[in-house]
Amino acid sequence: MKRLQELTVFIPAAGYGRRMGKRCVNFQKCMLPIWEEKKPILFHIVDNLKKVGCTNFIIAVNHCKTQVKEYFKDGKQLGINITYVEGEFTSTYDTLMKAIDVLPDIFVYTHGDMIFRPEVYTLLESKFNVHNLSTIALMPNTNLQMTHPQITLCGDMVKNIFFDGKIGEYPYMYLGGAIYNKSDFLENFDGDFSGMVEKVIAQKLKKQEYVNAVIYNREWRHLMNECDYQIVANESN
Repeated sequence: MKRLQELTVFIPAAGYGRRMGKRCVNFQKCMLPIWEEKKPILFHIVDNLKKVGCTNFIIAVNHCKTQVKEYFKDGKQLGINITYVEGEFTSTYDTLMKAIDVLPDIFVYTHGDMIFRPEVYTLLESKFNVHNLSTIALMPNTNLQMTHPQITLCGDMVKNIFFDGKIGEYPYMYLGGAIYNKSDFLENFDGDFSGMVEKVIAQKLKKQEYVNAVIYNREWRHLMNECDYQIVANESN
């Protein structure tokens, strides 16, 4: 049985934030200040994971990496440990695969621009420990602005994942959090670094292998574009 306190968290915080327009030309999107405290979105993501016991983090950085590293340093001031992976990355999948050598056999994954309540991670932990299968968090597919992969389920197992379906066409959408087995990435890597981390789910389904899922029905925030940021920046936490 794996507890969150034992697991390392991997967060890609390396993207250029091109959908944010001019705001992120010289700024890392994950470091944009939000809510009344005006702390970076990445701070809130890390803080939520700390609340459920996670203390070891690997953060991938590239664009405006100094902003991330100078703010978080080695994490000691927050009571955590941070290791940085630096490089030129083209996608979240590329980022993860180029960090694969430093990732442990089982790790928590979360997007660096999406916040949800800490309970997501405890749901993932509980479900992962049933069969030790990679487990992803889903949300009901009710937001027509989101472009994450859409998913259908058979019970609590992923049945299909769609990367190019019409938005709102399928019942669930990938939330951006998961507990993954490292072996799933190593065994399915075909030399193609393109795409999103979630493509490993499609690769496993193609081989008729199982992926667990949990459904999250509460609040979340995603900084996908300038409009999102304007909404979140001045909200109360």
